[in-house]
Amino acid sequence: MHNNNVITPTQPSLRGSKIPNGHVVLNSKYYNSLVSKSLTGFGLKLLFDDTLGLIDCYPSNSCAVIIAHEADLVAESELQVKVQKLSKFADKKVILAESTEISDQYFKRLQLKMLGSVVQVIPFTCVQDIGILIHQLGNSESKSYVKPTKSLPVEDSLLSFVLLFPGVGEKKAIELLKTFKSLSAIINAPLNDLAKVVGNSTAETIKTALLEEG
Repeated sequence: MHNNNVITPTQPSLRGSKIPNGHVVLNSKYYNSLVSKSLTGFGLKLLFDDTLGLIDCYPSNSCAVIIAHEADLVAESELQVKVQKLSKFADKKVILAESTEISDQYFKRLQLKMLGSVVQVIPFTCVQDIGILIHQLGNSESKSYVKPTKSLPVEDSLLSFVLLFPGVGEKKAIELLKTFKSLSAIINAPLNDLAKVVGNSTAETIKTALLEEG
């Protein structure tokens, strides 16, 4: 069955063009991948471009994203070259880095290297997290997301996204992360489990907002 949210990777380069609302530009290497499928779940239309080079995704015109999986983090020198080149792209520069038991020490080293830079390092634990984060990055310009001036610690980098949930302040956001550990776990949590952390009213507001976006 044809997916109307996906545009095949045969189109010319989108360089210099404005990304339409509701669209995300992905590197063609992610065509028909789990990453692209995680994004179409949000109703986004995917524009595939085979000229993006080291950039994996443009959630918006002003944001460039590199996705670093466990193997990329372990191969530190190659990733470092990508990070150095990333500084030439967009206003907001983001590395989505896979957090696993194996990659943890490399992830922490990457964060230390990025301290004081304008590159934000955000952890993900599963492919669904990638879809959630890219979706939020694309929407953040029209919401109350504050662009960081330096790389944030793990907790703060995820905290900025949890704060986008309606009715969630810093205290509730911290409790949600402590309880559920990841964005995907928060989004997939049953209403009753959310209510135990943030109360019935806020839990219902979060679920309603997620249904409207999904």
